[in-house]
This record gives sequence, C-alpha cells and structure tokens, in this order.
Amino acid sequence: MNQYDYKEYYGRNLPHIQPPEATLFVTFRLDGSLPKSVIEEWRVEKKQLEMTLLRWAAISPPGTLPDPEAVAEEKLKHHRRWFKKFEEVLDGAQFGTLWLKDAAVAAIVDEALRHRDGKVYRL
Repeated sequence: MNQYDYKEYYGRNLPHIQPPEATLFVTFRLDGSLPKSVIEEWRVEKKQLEMTLLRWAAISPPGTLPDPEAVAEEKLKHHRRWFKKFEEVLDGAQFGTLWLKDAAVAAIVDEALRHRDGKVYRL
C-alpha cells in the first residue's frame, strides 16, 4: 500500500476520517496570514470554553455527566463562530505576505492543487 492508497480512517496528531465519495472543504493559508492577536483571542476563548465545560461537569449530580448534546452544541457554536472569523480575516488578505496576489505564484499553487485531480481526489 502506498501513501496515496485510500484509507477511510487513519491517525496522526488527530484521527482523520474520509468517508468514500464525501465532499470536503479545505482551507489552507500562509504563516502570518492571521494576526497573532486573532490567534491568541481564539486560544483564550477556547480555554474559556474548556473551563465552562469542566464547570458543567463539576456541578452535575454525582455519577452523571453533562448532557452530551449540550456539550457538543457549545463546541459546535464555538467552532462555527471562529471558522467565520478566520475566513473573514483570510478573505480580507491584509496580513502577512500576500503571495497569492502575485499571478505567477497563484498559477503555481493552482497547478499544485490540480496535479493529482482525478488521480487521488476530484476537484
């Protein structure tokens, strides 16, 4: 099996699940394209969310856990809010090196994305 053979599930730092024929949304960015202040704000809010969830567990009656659906909903709200914010900052393209505004660089990235189209994935 080579590195490009299909695997529905594999793990590295996090588990990766790739359902057959799934549609995936991918964002990639250059280092520095998000200001450090935005990343730090996200870290602080994420830590606050984790503390809130721990408090929920602490105040739950003995032998019970917080409602898993409520926990999942809070995590999803946090994720959606930050996904939107990151996308807005990235779409504004005001931070870091703006390599993709250079047509020659954009063409190289475009070619790289299309290189395995139809072989490993479908765009």
